[in-house]
Order: sequence, then structure tokens, then C-alpha cells
Amino acid sequence: MKPLFRWIIGDVSQEGFHILSEAVRNITTFYKNDFDFLICSNAENLNSNIELKKISKRFKVDVYQQSWTDLPIDESFIFKKEKSIRDGTFWKICPPRMRLESHEIICDNDIVFTQPIKLINEFLEKNIILMMKEDAFCAGKYFKLFNENENYNSGFYGLPPNYDFEKKLKENWENNGRYNGLLWRDEQGLVTSTLKKEKHITIESEEIIHLFSTGRCYSYEFEIIEENKIKSRIMKNMKFKDFKLSNKEKGYHFLGANRERHDKWIEHKRNSIFYE
Repeated sequence: MKPLFRWIIGDVSQEGFHILSEAVRNITTFYKNDFDFLICSNAENLNSNIELKKISKRFKVDVYQQSWTDLPIDESFIFKKEKSIRDGTFWKICPPRMRLESHEIICDNDIVFTQPIKLINEFLEKNIILMMKEDAFCAGKYFKLFNENENYNSGFYGLPPNYDFEKKLKENWENNGRYNGLLWRDEQGLVTSTLKKEKHITIESEEIIHLFSTGRCYSYEFEIIEENKIKSRIMKNMKFKDFKLSNKEKGYHFLGANRERHDKWIEHKRNSIFYE
């Protein structure tokens, strides 16, 4: 069966959908003969679903509505019972896999590839995990599972055929605290600590540039805090430097663009032939 490339998206800003639109356009152009394509959505509001239908129609990519029933760990550990709302980004792994018998790539909506990536082709030829690194890194409650330079990002990864990601995630969660009150940084920590145990290849942070609105993060400090009496590690005192976009980068991760204005996305959009 053909490999699957799928994006994940929730209720995001208008710019978040614009980024997804370019992301889908580029990937379906670069790899049109290599993958089937799918958009997985956790979006609930009407405007979000209208935007997704536009993208689906424009690029002929189906939309799959995600369900919390596909979460590989007990849902009660994810959301605040007193508010009856779910926190964090664990909806991104609902379900962990959709094409177990083939290669499968899962990608956040805010990542745009501007060129084909050689490691994607290598991934498709091997029985190996594909991961991605970033400049800054936060693993939340799972920080003890990482070495200093293991700054993996859970916004993009590839899974080989017959890799039971659901089973591996659940085992990792059970063997490392069975933590509750899990937030976005815990999702990143759990997902990437699970994947890095396996043989993998890595897209480095100089290939896909991770951009905040003010540029690239070049310095930060860690702080240990307590969440529900559980130690967690967060980043603080982050410092940024401007980054001039060029035609040399192979892609961008527009961090924060799903929630607010992102100056680097606007700069990219201004220079992109997609918007001419």
C-alpha cells in the first residue's frame, strides 16, 4: 500500500490555515507520486471547518475528523476534570497511526517545505524512524529521558511499516510515571522520547528553520517547576535573533502562527510565488 502523508490541525488562526494551504500545495507537488495525502482535523468551530473544506477542495485532499476515543492512553489523564476541557496537544495522536502496513508521515499544519527533503526519500527506502530537531526544546514531565542535545520536535515525524506506535506510546507512558495533567510540552516529550529509542534519521534544525515571529531562538534557560506535584522542565528567558529568509532553506516551522500574528510568516508569504 502507498505511504501516507498526513497533516494535523485544530482550531487555529486564519494564518494557520493559510500556512496549511501552502504546506499542502508544496508537499502534494513535491511528492505527488510517493504518497497518499490526508488532513486530520480536531477543529470544532464552524469557520475552521469552512476553511478546511476550501483546502480539501482546492488540493483534492480528504479531511479526517479525529476522535478522542483513539487516544492510546486513558483520556482522563489529559483533561482537567473540574473544567471538563482537554488541555495540551494530545489530540495530535488520535489516532497514533492510520496506515500501519506502510510508511506514514505526520506533520503539523504550521510547517512549510519549500524544497524536497532527501531524508524523506531515504526514509521511504528503509525500515527506520524519521525525526526532526529544533533550536530550543522542551519535554515537560519527560525531561529526564533526554540528553543535552536531543532537542527533538514532535511537529514532524515518520513511522515505518508495522511500527506499533500506539503500543510503544502506551508502554512509555506506563513505564515513566503514568503522569496526568499532560500539556503540550508533555506530548512532545512523550512522543519524541518514544521514537528516539528506535533507529532513526534526523532532519536537522538547519534544514527546517524553526521561526518565532521575532526570529530564531538562540539562547534560553531551563527551569524546574511542579505541576500536580510532578516535576516538569520549562524554558524561560528565551532570546531571539532576526533571520533573513532566502531560497536556501528547505522549509520553515512557523512557531506560534496558529495563535497570533507571525511576522516571519508574513515575510515568507510576501516573497512566495504561491501568493503572486
